[in-house]
Amino acid sequence: MTFEWRRFQDLDLETLYRLLQQRSDVFVLEQQSLYRDLDGRDQAALHLLCWEKEELLGSLRVEPAGSRRQEAVIGRVVLEPSARGRGLGREMLQEALHKIRQEQGGVAVFLSAQTAQQAFYQSFGFKVVSAPYDDGGIDHVDMLMSTS
Repeated sequence: MTFEWRRFQDLDLETLYRLLQQRSDVFVLEQQSLYRDLDGRDQAALHLLCWEKEELLGSLRVEPAGSRRQEAVIGRVVLEPSARGRGLGREMLQEALHKIRQEQGGVAVFLSAQTAQQAFYQSFGFKVVSAPYDDGGIDHVDMLMSTS
């Protein structure tokens, strides 16, 4: 298993297709969430890809502080169903937090978490900063973490 960071403009068409297909398969089909995945934020983000040989197991994106919010934003965290339960989500989030610290210093980090994943993010030090709200038919909460 390997991690790879890519900027949007460095994603080849095959990888971009796989990434978007994976997000659609998990968020829209599996979770039955109707939402706008193509939100115009991928272009400014760094994308973490988790590979096992030629198979894309998961991905997430990191938006730099100042692009949308004053904090860095982690979003679109997704894992293939077959890759769950192996600790890859934890490794991906650790890699994302390391990258943010490395490239952006001690900025705070924001994410919108499905409430079912709230405890997972709290284990990293994220704190809930909103009441639950519906996002595409799934309850979410806003979470914030200080990295300094």
